[in-house]
This record gives sequence, C-alpha cells and structure tokens, in this order.
Amino acid sequence: MKAGWLKWVHAPVFSKKYRVLNFSIYSFIFLYSFPLFSFERVISLKPNITEVVFALGLGNKLVGVTSYCDIPPEAKKITHVSDYIQPSLEKVIALKPDLILTSQENSSRREIEFLIEKGYRVENSKWDTLDNSLESILNLGLLLGKKEIAEKLTQEIINKLNNIASKNLGVKKKVLFVVGQQPLIVAGSNNIFGDVAHYLGLENVAAQSKLKYPNYSLEMLVKSSPDLIIDLSIGMEGTQKSEKDLLSWWRQYPWVPAVKNDRVYFFHMEELRASPRFPEAVERISRMIR
Repeated sequence: MKAGWLKWVHAPVFSKKYRVLNFSIYSFIFLYSFPLFSFERVISLKPNITEVVFALGLGNKLVGVTSYCDIPPEAKKITHVSDYIQPSLEKVIALKPDLILTSQENSSRREIEFLIEKGYRVENSKWDTLDNSLESILNLGLLLGKKEIAEKLTQEIINKLNNIASKNLGVKKKVLFVVGQQPLIVAGSNNIFGDVAHYLGLENVAAQSKLKYPNYSLEMLVKSSPDLIIDLSIGMEGTQKSEKDLLSWWRQYPWVPAVKNDRVYFFHMEELRASPRFPEAVERISRMIR
C-alpha cells in the first residue's frame, strides 16, 4: 500500500481535486459559515502554527502564543499563554481572542473543550504527517482569507521536497529516528518522520510498528540493524544532554551498524516543525548524512 505522501511526489502542479477530496464536509461547513477577514485577536497554541500564521502575513493578528514560539523573532515578543502542551486558561481568556488555533497532537484536550464550551472559536488542526500539515496550511489560509498565499506556500514545500528526493534516489539505507534515548523511543508509523525518510531515500526500520512513537527494545534495535541513526532526543528528556553524552550512550551497542560505522547523527527535533521551513530541515539532514 502506498504511503500518503506519495501523492505529493513529482506532482507538477497543486491539484484542485486533491484539495477538495481532503477537506471534510465539516471543514467546508466551518470555513464558509463565517465571514473571512474577521479575525483580529488570534491565539496560536503551537510553534509551527505560529510560523504559518506569520508566513501568511498575519503575524500582527497574533495576541498570544506559546513559550516555544521563537520563529520568526517577532513571535518572541507576543504574550505567552502556554508551554508546549498546557495552555493557561486564565491568560487565554484575558486576551479576549476571536480565534484560537490548536493542534490535535499537542493541545490539552480538557482546556480546549472548556474553551469550546465557553463559546470561543477554536480551530483544531492536524500536523502529524506531511499530508495533514499541507492540508492544515491550506485550511488556515482559507480560514484567514489568505488562500492564494497558502497555496503558494504548500506548492513551494512540495517542490523543495521533490528536489531533495531527486538527489537521494538510490540511497537505500535503513534509518532509525530516535525521539527519546532513555527509555528508547523511536518514530514508528504514520508520522512526519516517515516523510523525512522517504525524501532522504531511506527506510524507517520502525515503520512496521502500529504506534507513532513506540518504545524500542534492545532486541528490536539489534534485529533492525539500522545503517543510520538520527537522534532527535536533544533537550527532549528534561535535561539538556550534550551530543557527547548521547553518543557515549550509543557506544554501548557497537554491534549496531550505525554505531559501528560512526553513522549516528544528532538533530534538534524543533527544527523539523511542520512549517514552511520543513524542507530546509530535511535538506540539512540530507547533507549531514551523505
């Protein structure tokens, strides 16, 4: 069965048919039930959503963001109403937003449901795969009256990724994406790292898991024998471990091909946000592992 991202590969133009097929009937009802250009006080509860809003030219509408919203630099000056997961209801309500942008992956369900029950406009989008992310950019563009800019952004992302893929044809190496080292947690199936692996010409050895981010045993590590390990766990375990510390841990397992051949690489997960910058991050990984 073909993965979802294959529909984007080598697509010469952005397909109107595809857009229509990927919008749910609920999306259309929602998006066309309210006047466009009417949002003046927007809160973003995820860093990549903040980046997209700025890319759409609407950063001046943002009145609240998370403490992790650091791109573009102007985002740092906006009032913080949340950490990466937990929004402060008191701070959100105090800002009197007319639109709250959240993600299904990270937003706290209890707080979001509370805001919806209180009558706040909440757009809860998905960003866990490239397909979902592109669709969410288009939905935001339509919702915020920037449809053409959103289409241009998504087409540029597709073009850049296809260009990267063309450089990596025939690589055929096995990769393990690590999101947590102790315990060992890896990128499994149906997540954006599978898309990264594809454009790098790599096989994600943990893709057979039914979980997006499964725990990985030592036995599974030995059995999968990855040629490359891309460790994204820097700063993800509550401590700021150095690359030296992380590499020392991997050297306990010299029989793993990636460790044996010095093919363990470190990359900050935050750089792989599902935003217009995503292709640049994939390109940097591509250069890093060549």
